[in-house]
Amino acid sequence: MPCRFLSAIVVCCLLTACGPVLVADDARKRETIMRQHTDVWTRGQLQVIDDLYTEDFIGHFHGTVVEGRRSLKAYVESQRDAYPDWHESVQWVVVEGSRGASQALLKQGAVRALLGTDGVRETLALEQGSLFEFERGRISRQWVYPDLTRPQQVIGLQPAP
Repeated sequence: MPCRFLSAIVVCCLLTACGPVLVADDARKRETIMRQHTDVWTRGQLQVIDDLYTEDFIGHFHGTVVEGRRSLKAYVESQRDAYPDWHESVQWVVVEGSRGASQALLKQGAVRALLGTDGVRETLALEQGSLFEFERGRISRQWVYPDLTRPQQVIGLQPAP
């Protein structure tokens, strides 16, 4: 009986000790997701990619699959060269264990790039959801899902319901 009691105490101590570590780990992952939206996409800071993504990262961006950090840098650079006013503002981020999700509001060049409407001068914004997987504290996979319906309705590319 004393051995079982001691075992239960050890397990409780270990779980309690891990609690702050897990919370801190989730907070770091939330910060990583925020930085990929702000530092990488909005500010175009390509050097940050090495800190945020694994070497063998795989990204699924609007029909384009990007494999590896080098390819990600080239992809971000090409999008930002074409649309230097690309802007993403984070609405929310959720992280649980090795997975995370975010919603961002895309504006300016980001919207023109996704809609293929360079001539449109209206101020549009669209929401975009992203899913993330983490390995060793870095983003290893990402899937991006923009909501293109509402902006297309506003500019007349799609009929309103």
